[in-house]
Amino acid sequence: MEIELERLLMENPILLTFVVIGLGYLLGKLRIAGVDLGATAGVLVVGLVLGHLGFPDRPGAATFGLGFGSGTNAAGSTPDCHRG
Repeated sequence: MEIELERLLMENPILLTFVVIGLGYLLGKLRIAGVDLGATAGVLVVGLVLGHLGFPDRPGAATFGLGFGSGTNAAGSTPDCHRG
């Protein structure tokens, strides 16, 4: 039995998302010359590379991150936090 990894990832966007997160986390943990990339930047780099290679993105994936970040920022900025 032979598994075609490219076809498997193309047909399963959720699996592709977890592969990008996992590989990005591992890339972020690598330490080169005393500097590590960090998990967030690692996931970004892996996502950009796989996107460049032709793997599809999930519809709405780009807006999810923006909406989540905006919601957490808005929740943290209450009127009380601006008072001295």
